[in-house]
Amino acid sequence: MNRRRTLIVVGLVALSIVVFGALASYGWWHRYGPGPGVAVQAFPRLGVPYLPRPLEMDDRVAAAPVWAELPSLDVRMMHQVTETPWPTELIAQVRVRAFHDGRDFYCRLEWADAQANIMTAPGQFTDACALAMPLANGPPSQSIMMGFSSLVNFWHWRADLDAEVWNGAAASSPAYTDHLNPFEDKEVLAVTTPKPTTAVTDMLAARPGSLTRKDRQAVLGRGGWRDGRWCVVFKRAMRTDDSQTDVQIQPGLRAAAFAAWNGQNKDRGARKSISDWVILDIAAPPASPADSRAESRTARSAGRIPASLLGGLLAGVSTAEPERPREITIVAKRFEFNPSTITLRHGELVTLRLESLDVTHGLYLDGYDVQTKARPGVVGKVTFRADKPGRFSFRCSETCGEFHPYMIGYLSVTPNSPFHVMVLIIIATAVLVAAGMFIIRLRRKRTAA
Repeated sequence: MNRRRTLIVVGLVALSIVVFGALASYGWWHRYGPGPGVAVQAFPRLGVPYLPRPLEMDDRVAAAPVWAELPSLDVRMMHQVTETPWPTELIAQVRVRAFHDGRDFYCRLEWADAQANIMTAPGQFTDACALAMPLANGPPSQSIMMGFSSLVNFWHWRADLDAEVWNGAAASSPAYTDHLNPFEDKEVLAVTTPKPTTAVTDMLAARPGSLTRKDRQAVLGRGGWRDGRWCVVFKRAMRTDDSQTDVQIQPGLRAAAFAAWNGQNKDRGARKSISDWVILDIAAPPASPADSRAESRTARSAGRIPASLLGGLLAGVSTAEPERPREITIVAKRFEFNPSTITLRHGELVTLRLESLDVTHGLYLDGYDVQTKARPGVVGKVTFRADKPGRFSFRCSETCGEFHPYMIGYLSVTPNSPFHVMVLIIIATAVLVAAGMFIIRLRRKRTAA
C-alpha cells in the first residue's frame, strides 16, 4: 500500500515538474507577446514590357491602340490621412498601364470621374493625378508617396495646366490662390507662378510637407476626359543626366505609387486619394541580331562559347551572386520602436535601418555589440549576421527624454536552442532526482523488511 502511494506521489511530482517546465518554456518564449516578427508585405506587381512604339504626345495619345495590348493593374486607392484637410469622398481605384521603348517611359492612369473640372478659382478646384517613384530602388517604409528620409520623384499632372499648355485655354481665374492648408482661407491675392511649359509639375519630396518644384521640368503629360473617365499619359526619358534629382528608370523592379484628385469633391493639396506601393517589373529590351552576331564573333575569336549559347546550355543553373542583406526598417519615436519585436533566422545577414520621427535616437543591440543612431532626416544603418541564436534586447542609446530607459525592443534569432536545452536539462534532472528518490526509498523499505 505504501509502495503504491509512493509511486503515485512520485509520478504526480514528475508530471507537475514536466507541466511546469512546459508552461515556463511557453511563458518565457511568449513573454513579450506572440512575436510575429516583421511581416514582408507583398505589393501588387505590374509588368512593364518593352515595345518599340514611341508615342507622340498629341490629343490621341491616351487612346492609342498600344494601350489595349498592355497588361493592366487596377490599383486600390485609400484616403490620404497623414495631413489635413482629409478627403471627403474616395476615388476607388486607378487603372494603370505602362511600357517603354528603350528610350522613353510611358505610363497611363485611368479612373472614373463623373465631371471634368479644369478650372481653378475660389472654391473651385481642378482634377489631377500623380505618379511617385523613390530615387532609391526600394520603396520608402513610411509616409506613402512623400517618402521618409529619402527622396521621392513626384510627377503631378493637373487638368487646368493641361488645358493651358496644350489647348491655350485660360485655365485659372485672375483670383487664383494655391489653396494650401492652413492658409487657404486667408489667401486673397494672386500667387505668382512661372508660366507652365508642361501639364506635369516635376517635384521632389523627402517627407510630408517637403514637396519642392524642380528647376528642370523633364516630364510630359497629356490627359483627356470622355464618358465619365479620365485618361492621363506620362512620358519621360528613362535615363537623364541628373541622377541626384531624377529617378533613373531601367530594367528590373521599380516601386511606384499613385494619387488622384477629384475637383468636384474639393480635393486639393493633401486632400486626395492615394495608393500603396506598386512594383513595376520593367522588361529589358531584347538583344538585337547585330549584338548576337558580334557576341558570337567575339566568342569565336577568344575561343569561348557565346554567352547566349552558354546560357541556353546552363538554363536553370543559377550563378553565384554576392549575398544581399535583408533590410528591416525600425521607426523610432519617443518612447518606442516600431516594430518592437523582430524575428530573424539563424545565420541571416540583416541590415537594420533606423529612422527617427522626432529627436535623435540610438539603437544598441545587446549580445551583438552593434549600434547606430538616427535623427530626423538622417537614417542610421548597421549590418550584421545573426549568428547567435536566442532572444536579445535592443534599446535606445541616446538620451531622448524622461522615459528613455523604457525604450526597449526585442530581437529573436531562431532557433532559441540555449533556452530550450536548459529547460530540457532542468526537466530531465528533476525526473532523474524524483526517480532516484523513489528507488532509494524502495530499497530502504526492502532492507527494513
